[in-house]
Amino acid sequence: MKYCSKCHKLLQDNTVCSNCQEPLTEPKSEDLVLLIAAMYEESDEIINAFAAKGIYLNRQPAIEKGVFELFVRYDDWEQAKEILKIILKDIEKHRPSEYANMELSLKEQKLGLSNKKKWLLRIAAAIMFGLLIWGVITLTDFGINSIKGLFS
Repeated sequence: MKYCSKCHKLLQDNTVCSNCQEPLTEPKSEDLVLLIAAMYEESDEIINAFAAKGIYLNRQPAIEKGVFELFVRYDDWEQAKEILKIILKDIEKHRPSEYANMELSLKEQKLGLSNKKKWLLRIAAAIMFGLLIWGVITLTDFGINSIKGLFS
């Protein structure tokens, strides 16, 4: 595993971070590693569970509103992943719809899309949505004008 000191991710088989293009290094035991991004309420549950196990967890606000990134020391990484699996299963039992959103966030993290690619996808989606609306309006206008033509 290699470590990105800028975005705090652990990556396999890379020399450069796929997110921020920083060179990767060997992680040190005290390095904070990104564990998960979660909404505030879920992050509280995760923090409490980790505190009960004696594992240090650092919560920082993410770019997205209401989302927080949770970091653990590299030494605690493996144990933290196991504890997190248990916590997420518990959250899934109690709040399945909210867990689905968290699962989507985990899938995005696994995809490793850079912020630039995410923004490009958002822009492309907005353009496609605009084209769809334009098409509906154009077809509706054509239909109404055809109907008007029948009565004049």
